[in-house]
Amino acid sequence: MKAFVCAVLLLSTSLYAEKAPFASQSDLLVDLSDGILNGIYHHRPGFDRYPCERSVWVEGFGSYRKRESSSDRMRYENSLGGIVAGFNFSLSCENYLNFFVGGSWGELEFCHESNFDTESIFFGLSWEKFCGCRFFGLALASGYLGLERHHEHVHEEPRGVFIAPEITYAQELDYFYCYPIFSATLRYAGFFSRDYQHRETEGTLYVQDRSIQLFTLRGELAAPIGWWQPYLGVA
Repeated sequence: MKAFVCAVLLLSTSLYAEKAPFASQSDLLVDLSDGILNGIYHHRPGFDRYPCERSVWVEGFGSYRKRESSSDRMRYENSLGGIVAGFNFSLSCENYLNFFVGGSWGELEFCHESNFDTESIFFGLSWEKFCGCRFFGLALASGYLGLERHHEHVHEEPRGVFIAPEITYAQELDYFYCYPIFSATLRYAGFFSRDYQHRETEGTLYVQDRSIQLFTLRGELAAPIGWWQPYLGVA
C-alpha cells in the first residue's frame, strides 16, 4: 500500500476523498460552540444582574456560512439553528451557577447536491464570579453531534461526541470617561468520531478514528452607551 495526500492507492484503484465534507466538519464545530457559549454569561460587566436569585432562561442561536472555491469539491454552505434553556441561581452575592441543555439542527449543502443533515444534543454548566469591577467565567458544554448524508445510493453517518470548555476574564476600565469593558476568552472545541464510512463514486474510504481539535483566543473592547436590559419572569 502506498499513501498520498487525500488519496489511498490500493492495487490499481485510487480513491480520492472529497475535501469539502471533511473541511466543513471543523466549521460546523466552530459555529456550534459559538452558538452555545457566546451568550452563556448573564452577569458579566455590561449586563444588569437579574432581579431575583433564581431564574429560568431560554435563548436561540443561528448561523450561516458559505465557502467559495475555484474547485467544486471545496464549495459548501452551512446553515445551523438551535435553542438553549437553562437554570441560573446565586451561590452568594458574587457567585452564580448556571445549568443548561439544548439542541441544534442544520444542513451542510455541497454544490454536487450531496447534503448532510446535522443535529446535536448538548448540556453544560457555567460559573460566574464578580470581584469588584473584575469578572471571571468558566463554562463547559458537551454532547452528541451527528451528521447524516443521503445521496443516491450513498449513506454516510459521521457521529461522535464534542466538548467545548472555555475561560473568560473581563474588567471594567473605570479610569476612562466611557467606562469601556475589556474581555478575553480562551476556548477549546473538540469533536471525536470513529468507525464510519466515507463513500464516493469510486469506492468507500473506511475512517477508523477522526478528531477535530480547535483553540480560539478572543479579545474584545466594548464601550457601553446605555444600560437597558428587558426582563420578563416570575419571582
